[in-house]
Amino acid sequence: VIADVADPHFDCHKLTLKLRERFPNTPVIAVGADDPSLLETAAEPAPFAGYLQKPFNLGSILEILDKLPRSDS
Repeated sequence: VIADVADPHFDCHKLTLKLRERFPNTPVIAVGADDPSLLETAAEPAPFAGYLQKPFNLGSILEILDKLPRSDS
Protein backbone atom coordinates (compact mmCIF):
# COMPACT_ATOMS: atom_id res chain seq x y z
CA VAL A 1 0.00 0.00 0.00
CA ILE A 2 1.28 3.48 -0.85
CA ALA A 3 -0.33 6.31 1.12
CA ASP A 4 0.19 10.07 0.99
CA VAL A 5 0.86 11.47 4.46
CA ALA A 6 -0.46 14.87 3.41
CA ASP A 7 -3.82 13.63 2.14
CA PRO A 8 -6.46 15.77 3.87
CA HIS A 9 -9.09 13.00 3.72
CA PHE A 10 -7.48 10.53 6.08
CA ASP A 11 -4.78 10.13 8.70
CA CYS A 12 -2.01 8.03 7.19
CA HIS A 13 -0.79 6.88 10.63
CA LYS A 14 -4.27 5.64 11.59
CA LEU A 15 -4.70 3.96 8.20
CA THR A 16 -1.41 2.13 8.67
CA LEU A 17 -2.28 0.99 12.18
CA LYS A 18 -5.73 -0.26 11.07
CA LEU A 19 -4.18 -2.13 8.13
CA ARG A 20 -1.62 -3.66 10.46
CA GLU A 21 -4.42 -4.97 12.72
CA ARG A 22 -6.21 -6.75 9.87
CA PHE A 23 -3.32 -7.45 7.51
CA PRO A 24 -0.12 -7.55 9.60
CA ASN A 25 2.13 -8.56 6.72
CA THR A 26 1.02 -5.78 4.38
CA PRO A 27 3.65 -3.05 4.19
CA VAL A 28 2.63 0.60 3.91
CA ILE A 29 4.92 3.02 2.13
CA ALA A 30 4.37 6.67 2.98
CA VAL A 31 4.68 9.42 0.38
CA GLY A 32 5.24 13.06 1.25
CA ALA A 33 7.11 16.24 0.50
CA ASP A 34 8.63 16.63 3.97
CA ASP A 35 11.71 15.13 5.53
CA PRO A 36 10.73 11.61 6.73
CA SER A 37 12.21 12.27 10.19
CA LEU A 38 9.32 14.71 10.75
CA LEU A 39 6.93 11.74 10.77
CA GLU A 40 8.51 10.27 13.90
CA THR A 41 8.34 11.39 17.49
CA ALA A 42 9.86 9.85 20.57
CA ALA A 43 6.40 8.69 21.67
CA GLU A 44 5.24 7.37 18.31
CA PRO A 45 7.68 6.12 15.69
CA ALA A 46 6.37 6.15 12.13
CA PRO A 47 4.70 2.81 11.38
CA PHE A 48 5.72 2.76 7.71
CA ALA A 49 7.77 0.18 5.83
CA GLY A 50 9.33 2.95 3.78
CA TYR A 51 9.08 6.58 2.79
CA LEU A 52 9.12 8.19 -0.65
CA GLN A 53 9.96 11.87 -0.65
CA LYS A 54 8.28 13.88 -3.41
CA PRO A 55 9.19 14.18 -6.16
CA PHE A 56 10.17 10.55 -6.62
CA ASN A 57 10.73 8.26 -9.58
CA LEU A 58 10.30 4.59 -10.41
CA GLY A 59 13.84 3.85 -9.23
CA SER A 60 12.99 5.15 -5.75
CA ILE A 61 9.94 2.89 -5.57
CA LEU A 62 11.92 -0.14 -6.70
CA GLU A 63 14.63 0.62 -4.13
CA ILE A 64 12.10 0.54 -1.30
CA LEU A 65 10.37 -2.58 -2.65
CA ASP A 66 13.72 -4.39 -2.81
CA LYS A 67 14.25 -3.72 0.92
CA LEU A 68 10.90 -5.21 1.97
CA PRO A 69 10.87 -8.73 3.36
CA ARG A 70 9.79 -11.35 0.88
CA SER A 71 6.83 -13.63 1.50
CA ASP A 72 6.67 -17.16 0.15
CA SER A 73 2.87 -17.11 0.08
